[in-house]
Amino acid sequence: MDEIEKQRKEIDKIDSQLVKLLEKRWNAARKIGKAKRKKGLEYYDQEREDQILEKVSGKTKLEKEFIREIFSKIMEYCRNGEKE
Repeated sequence: MDEIEKQRKEIDKIDSQLVKLLEKRWNAARKIGKAKRKKGLEYYDQEREDQILEKVSGKTKLEKEFIREIFSKIMEYCRNGEKE
């Protein structure tokens, strides 16, 4: 196996792990949504999302704006999951 093939297999493995983690996060968001409904709370918590974006963008060697964009999309999707 050459280096390109080896690295592509590694990327495939990482992609599978990312999808599983996103599913896990979405399921956690749905549980949070259920708890928020019971307490009569709003789904959207700007302060919490800002804290998450600050935290994750501060823990990377990648461009901070790139990470913020990705996590904003993830949180938007998960926020919709909270409503289910």
